[in-house]
Amino acid sequence: MLVIDQNGDKLGILSKQDAIKKAQAADLDLVLISDKGDIVVTKIVDYGKFRFERKKQEQENKRNQKVVENKEVRLSPNIGRHDLDVRMRNAQKFLEKGARVKVSLAFKGRQMANKEIGFETMKLFLKELESVAQIDKQPRLNGRFLDAYISPIKNKKPGE
Repeated sequence: MLVIDQNGDKLGILSKQDAIKKAQAADLDLVLISDKGDIVVTKIVDYGKFRFERKKQEQENKRNQKVVENKEVRLSPNIGRHDLDVRMRNAQKFLEKGARVKVSLAFKGRQMANKEIGFETMKLFLKELESVAQIDKQPRLNGRFLDAYISPIKNKKPGE
């Protein structure tokens, strides 16, 4: 195993017993850093301090991560043009805020017999939003719902 001392210097490849003796001589602990790969990497450190620093780093990483919000817009197969425009504006607002949008078209009763109308409505909705959104998941029938997922375009320059 590769052993690193408390100053960050490599002590080289040592046996497990030799590494433990070096750690005890320094009155510190031998901590496993990585066991992936060909060589196991260990470090001679104060374990309490090591745990504290790792916990602080995890908190910092958690604070800096961005949470993507999911929003939903519901349609019906025979939705009116004005209602469709309102849903598009709402979806556009969600996308501008950076949210991922689920576009869900619900079939009721005998509407399941004419699924093509629903697919056409969904296609029209997605086509209208293609300038501000990218399709993450193509429309797919899921029970009595036709679902698609869209998200804001990532590589868009300001002012486009």
